[in-house]
Amino acid sequence: MRAPPCPPLIGACRPSRGSLPSVRKTKKHAARMGRSFNALWFGQTISLFGDYTALFTIPAFALELTSVTSDFTNIYAAENLPTLIFGFVGGVIIDRISRRRLAMVADLMRAVAFGLLALLVASGRTEIWMLVGFSFVIGSFAAGFNSALMTLVPSLVRPGNLAVANGRLALSQQIAFATGPVLGALLVRLTSFPIAFSINALTFVVSALTLLLARPLTRQPRPGKSGFLDQLSEGFRFIWRTKVLLYTVIAAAGANFVTALFESSIVLMGQQIFGL
Repeated sequence: MRAPPCPPLIGACRPSRGSLPSVRKTKKHAARMGRSFNALWFGQTISLFGDYTALFTIPAFALELTSVTSDFTNIYAAENLPTLIFGFVGGVIIDRISRRRLAMVADLMRAVAFGLLALLVASGRTEIWMLVGFSFVIGSFAAGFNSALMTLVPSLVRPGNLAVANGRLALSQQIAFATGPVLGALLVRLTSFPIAFSINALTFVVSALTLLLARPLTRQPRPGKSGFLDQLSEGFRFIWRTKVLLYTVIAAAGANFVTALFESSIVLMGQQIFGL
């Protein structure tokens, strides 16, 4: 006997005995994400540890150069400003170039930046303005990578597996967020800042190499015939008309601003209060 359909908007009916094989089949299919996504997931996990390791190593090294709060504010502002800029133009750019190629270039450029920083720190000639410029470069390529990643993942998995893919990436991010700064502290404690920055550079190299294996299942749609400025203005108008998006953008910008103020002072607080 066929089970009755679930009530609309609920979908919480217990499956009948006859429907259980299809549920198991769906779960089994969701577990097989494919080589392309697994490669990206592995590389992204490694690079996330690089991101969150730098969450400690860069402010800690800045503390070796200065104890002025405004210097830390400038570093965090330089790192977050590209996200605000790229957030408006990134979508138009991504539609016009290969998303996988953009992600690879962003990873390689971050690897080069951290490698140069390691050499600069080892030379003993680092100044605070150099860290500000470095933070802007890193923030710019990070913004480009994140935008490319959001549009690349759906092309690597089947539509039914997209939620699982996003869940796995989110899990990696949470683990890296919780353990990355601790790992950064251990690296600095056991080795040195140049070695810590060099290891950080290697994480982005690994991420770029794994992207070579990430082959999209579908072709990227070709951009429309309208020009860059036309598409950009259309995006602005769409956000302005869609109040939910407008309020979300304003809230996110405010949250980033407040977070930057907090993060710029927490390192100094640790030094002054706990003697770190």
